[in-house]
Amino acid sequence: MTRLQSIEHFVVLMLENRSFDNLLGGLYPKSKDFDGVDGSESNKDRSGNVWPLTETPGGDAAGLSVPNPDPGELWQDINVQIFGSGQLQGGEPYPPRAGAVADMSGFVDSYTDPNGRPSRAGYDPRQIMSRYKPDRDVPALAALARQFAVCDSWFASAPNQTWPNRFFVHTGTAAGYENNSPRALLFNMPTVFDSFDTAPSKPSWAIYYHDLAQPLTLMELIRKIHNLHTFKTFLRQAREGTLPNYSFIEPRYYSDVRLWPPQINLPNDMHPPHIVSFGDQLVATIYNALRANVETWKKTMFVIIFDEHGGCYDHAPPPSAPPPGPVHGDNPQPRFGFDRYGVRVPAVIASPYIKRNTILRPSDNYPDDGAAPFDHTSVINTLRQRFELGHPLTARVAAAPTLERVLNLDAPENLGPETITASDFKVGLLYKLNSMREKWNDFQASLHDMARKMPATNNKHVQEFVNRHVTQTGPQQPDGVNSDFGAMWRRGRYLAMKTVGLKR
Repeated sequence: MTRLQSIEHFVVLMLENRSFDNLLGGLYPKSKDFDGVDGSESNKDRSGNVWPLTETPGGDAAGLSVPNPDPGELWQDINVQIFGSGQLQGGEPYPPRAGAVADMSGFVDSYTDPNGRPSRAGYDPRQIMSRYKPDRDVPALAALARQFAVCDSWFASAPNQTWPNRFFVHTGTAAGYENNSPRALLFNMPTVFDSFDTAPSKPSWAIYYHDLAQPLTLMELIRKIHNLHTFKTFLRQAREGTLPNYSFIEPRYYSDVRLWPPQINLPNDMHPPHIVSFGDQLVATIYNALRANVETWKKTMFVIIFDEHGGCYDHAPPPSAPPPGPVHGDNPQPRFGFDRYGVRVPAVIASPYIKRNTILRPSDNYPDDGAAPFDHTSVINTLRQRFELGHPLTARVAAAPTLERVLNLDAPENLGPETITASDFKVGLLYKLNSMREKWNDFQASLHDMARKMPATNNKHVQEFVNRHVTQTGPQQPDGVNSDFGAMWRRGRYLAMKTVGLKR
């Protein structure tokens, strides 16, 4: 039995919009073994002023929600951030000129003066050139990174927004979409969940959500709605040891208002300018639930990744990438070949088969040997090899390094602490109420559009929707809407109908 075969449960939490330097660049001193920050990092603005990368003050809501306001994360914004304005062709989407070098010089430019957009006039460059102190600001994430493994060579799958990068972790491609699409439910790429369902061994899987599940923009998942459950269900199954072979967790994207007992929970996805402490608390909650059942934990791998950098500064240039292959879906003429990775993102992997203080890289001589870095399709390729899921979904999946390399113990010797402690930072009621009235970020707006366009509120509506919109290979119908899924749709309709007046 290989070490990978010793893992029976894979749990993946994908958070939002942070670069590696922004969250974990200061985890260890910079060295040949850890590509972190050393104080030499900087960017210039258009006037030639130098803005160094500095540590956030932390301690309060302002210090824990940097950068604020939210940076640009469109494909065109990321082109500026990676190459700087001087290496780009004129006119949006500002593609790089032939021979352009990814020198990571345009973050301040993009944040404060993104090609003349007046909406960002007056943005403070210090917001974008800031990083957190891991042990102080995200102690749970830092504790897992030290107790188990951190990867300093995990890049977003493409230099694009949230939806394309989340598509990569589920399908191995973005279907040619560079940005979040306002057209919900038009994405028909084959998914890793399809591969699970057709595998001879029939491995199990589930998606767990807090409010809305972004994977439902993939049409095939409409027929698999019985595999969607609330996060509360995940916690119960983790403690009972009844989790499926693959669990994918969606964080809370919106403020959650509960009338009884009275409670307002702010987003815990870490998307700027959401407070990072709440995402850190989510990390601790998941780990503590997994660790509570020690026998199941011995056979588990917990992966924490971020979909994309969200405009946050990172110094590591993204390398070229194998294109995923033919475009699926309704976007036959993409403007971008998806032949380079996005900006580097945080990645932490926990398992009893991992030595303390492991720093994961795809090879011993990376990057000098030209090995492909880790990206979100590494999740798919790891699952494919572990559960014999058949042919890779795309060429990108086929080229992705798997996570087997991180399993550097022959037995589950490193159980880790029984519990870890997250930041206990809290905010008052006034802050919560004001946060609920803030303008939605682009991802929240796109999810709202998804909820508005989906008419499903009960089993009958789901079946009617499937019959109208999803091409099926036979007369099969959904197995029924479980109570978790029904709750999500009621929540989705509430968002669509009730909060539109609060946030535009």
